Amino acid sequence: MSIQVDLELRKEGNSFEIIGFNEGLHKTNYMETLCIDKESLQLASHVLELLFLGHTGFRFPFAHYPTTQVTPSEMLLIFWQSVKMLGLFGFTVTYVSLDGAQYNRDFMKILIDGKTSETMFSMSIKNIYDSSKPNIHVIMDYSHVMKKIRNNISKSGLLNTHKKSIKI
Repeated sequence: MSIQVDLELRKEGNSFEIIGFNEGLHKTNYMETLCIDKESLQLASHVLELLFLGHTGFRFPFAHYPTTQVTPSEMLLIFWQSVKMLGLFGFTVTYVSLDGAQYNRDFMKILIDGKTSETMFSMSIKNIYDSSKPNIHVIMDYSHVMKKIRNNISKSGLLNTHKKSIKI
């Protein structure tokens, strides 16, 4: 989810305080500092929000990560940490739903090891923290999938300008 990059000045009595979201994934900051040998603070442009949605409709956001951009490998660490914490509080994760963003598709490829045809067919993975719990299924958000199909059909055609053609 994108957010507006912004700093605000808040006054309390005679003192002022600068408020704004900054990059919240500390491991990323440490790695960047090691790679470029320079420490800098960036304002966040996105928020990674993790939302629990129960089968009965019960829903609540349980984690927010202000960030400039989350890589698939960072999402993998955050995902498994979330599965572990939800399990500690008595919740069972049965599926993860993603939209069609490129980083989410890359995260799905990392999460589902495509080496076995069974895994790719079922789109499910074992819970690494509790093998007695059911498999976790990976699904794409329905509205994003339908939008992608619609856009690909509209781009297809028989003209030279069309890169794809659909035959029925």
